[in-house]
Amino acid sequence: MSTNLGFEHTDSILIEERVFVPSPEIVDSANITAYMESKGFDNYEDFYRWSLAHRNEFWEDMAKELHWFEPWQTTFTWTDKPFFNWFAGGKFNIVYNCLDRYMQTPTRSKVAYYWEGDGGATRTISYEDLYLMTNRIAKGLQNLGVKKGDRVAIYMPMIPELIAAALAVARLGAAHMVVFGGFAASALRDRIIDCEAKVLITADGGFRGGKVIELKHIADEAIAETPAIQKAVVVRHTGMEVPMKAGRDIYMDELLADIPEATVVPCEPMDSEDLLYILYTSGSTGKPKGVVVPHRAVVNFLSSMAREPGLSANDVLVAVTTLSFDIAVLELYLPLTIGATVTHRTLERSPLVRARCPLVASVARHVANVRVRNVGTVGGNLAFADPHSDLATLFLTLDATVELVSPRGRRLLQGRRGPGTYPSALPPRTA
Repeated sequence: MSTNLGFEHTDSILIEERVFVPSPEIVDSANITAYMESKGFDNYEDFYRWSLAHRNEFWEDMAKELHWFEPWQTTFTWTDKPFFNWFAGGKFNIVYNCLDRYMQTPTRSKVAYYWEGDGGATRTISYEDLYLMTNRIAKGLQNLGVKKGDRVAIYMPMIPELIAAALAVARLGAAHMVVFGGFAASALRDRIIDCEAKVLITADGGFRGGKVIELKHIADEAIAETPAIQKAVVVRHTGMEVPMKAGRDIYMDELLADIPEATVVPCEPMDSEDLLYILYTSGSTGKPKGVVVPHRAVVNFLSSMAREPGLSANDVLVAVTTLSFDIAVLELYLPLTIGATVTHRTLERSPLVRARCPLVASVARHVANVRVRNVGTVGGNLAFADPHSDLATLFLTLDATVELVSPRGRRLLQGRRGPGTYPSALPPRTA
């Protein structure tokens, strides 16, 4: 047996001492540089010292980028530590900032989502399309009795209806709770019980690891032990026959059948600290814990965007995770808030599908400037890829600025690329 068990022999991704220095072009085009100059500074050190002494002003500037139904009275106050209150008195709805405010602008006809399934299905959804879809689903949910303060569970594959459903729930002032479409009935049941959801939105089925996941059957098993669920809305995704309980279950297309396409459900004005969604931990090390995220969290998303070099409405963000993960929620609200585009390539089926690198072909069809948001998936594709395949030259071909969440992801990319082919201008990233 090996005695080589010391931590010093462990390849840790949590320790990184190198600094990735951006090129002057990246620095000049960075949003944080523009913000720094708008405050009258020409060097980062002075700007940083100013920011420490004027923290509220920074958050106020971020909040002013958004639409408020009523302005806030106080930017930040401590209440009973560790609790606090942001933008007290302000009335706000994140969905208005994602969709409604664009309906009288050119962004209305811009692509919000490129979606591709592993089976070859594709959908191109404009901001107007998403606005119409969201409003109709919101009306359908409203007809089922969903209102401000309610919780709605969502247990679906990563399809466009999931995006619209989450936005529709938030539009009504209810809170969405997305459960990973690969979890078992017990995991769904526990989360529904904990958040006291009254409506479940699911699908007939989905695909995972090359297998068909019978989501509706799993949902039925969970609902049998969650009496709080009053209604279950089912999206036809696979086309499989599923049991439908009279009085409780309804197909999404039937729910929307009598709702006009031009229906508009006004966004519910929310206090900035009102609940937007609940995101549960995986439960792999104990009972899942629900993280509560309020509507004003979009201000934090914007501050993150401000630190991203050059992230703007002209970018296309690559999304390869589900909304049950924390970073994926950013992929829903952040790009829509700034008027950007998301290309979502589902990786539902098997590792052998990944070996053919469908992600690369999908991105190449739609993306000029790409920001990769899931290093696990990128790394997985690189591991399967032939070093001479299009994946190995993706970032050079697209002349992309690549933002990765870990230095290990950078090293993996550099290792798969040949010398001299890796882009020289990268955003700064330290551990």
